[in-house]
Amino acid sequence: EPDQSGQLRVRKGTLINVSHKAAHGWVYAATVQPAGDTDTAVAEGWVPNAVAKRVSLCRVVGDWPAEGSGTLGLLKGDLIAVSKEAERGWVYGERITPQRPDQPTDGWLPKKVLEYILM
Repeated sequence: EPDQSGQLRVRKGTLINVSHKAAHGWVYAATVQPAGDTDTAVAEGWVPNAVAKRVSLCRVVGDWPAEGSGTLGLLKGDLIAVSKEAERGWVYGERITPQRPDQPTDGWLPKKVLEYILM
């Protein structure tokens, strides 16, 4: 939560594009509006670097069903924020859009079903 003007309000899962990293431990960023999301206004401001995590933004190119606990089922067109890469072609990611309340939002998935948009 911002406590001064000029700070950006973010919640877990908010995508931001960092344009400046300051020596005092804060970054200047703007929110990213995923394609098709017309309900969310773009905003900008300062955010503590400690709450920002570097991710790669990907689009799912083919459906993939979850293979048990800890994996993420995907549908073609989903937007995924990838935060970790493992050996043997697997990555850890979080579904950005669309939200599916009845399904997990994060988990392991195969890299072969992703097209990298921003790295």
